[in-house]
Amino acid sequence: MQLPLLLRAYISFVVLSAVGLFSALLFWEPPTFDDLGLLAFLLLCGAVVAETSRGFVRGLSGGFTQDLNTIWKLPILLILPPALALPATLFLTLLWAQSVRKSIKLHRRAFNVAMMGVGDMLAAFFFQASMPTDGGLLWFVALGVVAGVLTRTVNHLFLAGIILITRSGSLRRLVLDREVFAYAGVEICVGLIVALLAVQSALLVVIAVPPVIMLHRSLLHEQLRNMSRTDAKTEVLNAGAWEHDAKEELARAKKAGESTSVLLCDIDHFKLVNDEHGHLAGDTALRVVAQRLKALLRQGDILGRFGGEEFVILLSGIGVVNARSIAERLRRNVAADPVSTETGNIRLTVSLGVATLEESDGSLAEMMAAADEALYAAKRGGRNQVVVARKLGNRNRTTVHDTGLAEPQDGGRASDADATDGAEKPAGEPVRHER
Repeated sequence: MQLPLLLRAYISFVVLSAVGLFSALLFWEPPTFDDLGLLAFLLLCGAVVAETSRGFVRGLSGGFTQDLNTIWKLPILLILPPALALPATLFLTLLWAQSVRKSIKLHRRAFNVAMMGVGDMLAAFFFQASMPTDGGLLWFVALGVVAGVLTRTVNHLFLAGIILITRSGSLRRLVLDREVFAYAGVEICVGLIVALLAVQSALLVVIAVPPVIMLHRSLLHEQLRNMSRTDAKTEVLNAGAWEHDAKEELARAKKAGESTSVLLCDIDHFKLVNDEHGHLAGDTALRVVAQRLKALLRQGDILGRFGGEEFVILLSGIGVVNARSIAERLRRNVAADPVSTETGNIRLTVSLGVATLEESDGSLAEMMAAADEALYAAKRGGRNQVVVARKLGNRNRTTVHDTGLAEPQDGGRASDADATDGAEKPAGEPVRHER
């Protein structure tokens, strides 16, 4: 499928910016043969670290997002001509892709290399233009930290552009993800140590290789552990991990006397997406829905894939009124824009069931059962709406929150709730509030 015009223009702008900046910096400070030799040596160290850790990531198809290969980029930015940052970025990006055996489309690979290359070259130029000729260790470290932050900032700005254009990610997560900032801090600190060793003698860099290998393997091990808790298609918690975390949070909320709400979210007519557009398009739709749900949730909210096309969310400290408001915002956000897939644009809607535990008694299973009945009522009431279960254990009192939207005109049935429309259920007929 051809990329949207705006996205193509944006990627072309970033790539051309990288090429233009590389040409200008190459003219500003041409590298010497000694520079090229040190570049090759540092990249060789990075390759050794990646090769010794390859067994941790071999065969992974998703979920692996962080490595420490960029530790070797910071010394290159600080002690070599700025233009060399681009070939270093290209080499380390290809090294990462080979390590995880991850197939990346050409336009995405070109954008990634260009985006990181621009950030790295700007950071290298800033450092070398700002470093005093008689600057000592403190100047080197201070400006090195600023350069490391600068390259990350430029990368985030370019990524924010992609998110705004495609609406396929979360700006809040990009800006506030503490784990990403922690990895960036480690990379900058270790990269500065390697750079200081390289300034004294390239051979001293060899001393840094074993501890970096251990640090890298530790990081990969942690990510593999997290992957065992993550749904591969949507990158949210799988059902088992969600239930574990939800039970712990519910126990904490009970002790604190806080309200807790559960939202069950089901994609309407999802079977038609697979039947008409194919399962790859269906997987894309699942990922986008998960991203749009996650984009509106707080840091402490717990989102998981419950199975099939169904998602589940635990909202701690949220009562029934706010839970209904949040569910409605989630519904609107999913339906706001079509999902772009290889086979065309797909408009999706979701139905949500809401259950709230206001008192100290009650279990997660009871909340889930009440939310499930509310979800069924939403399906039977026309889909693309929010239904709130008023009381846990009272299965005859559900209310449809007003959406003002008609049923989507795409036909078909997807979930178990869809497939049993018309069957006798304890929830009874929902009551629709008029506008």
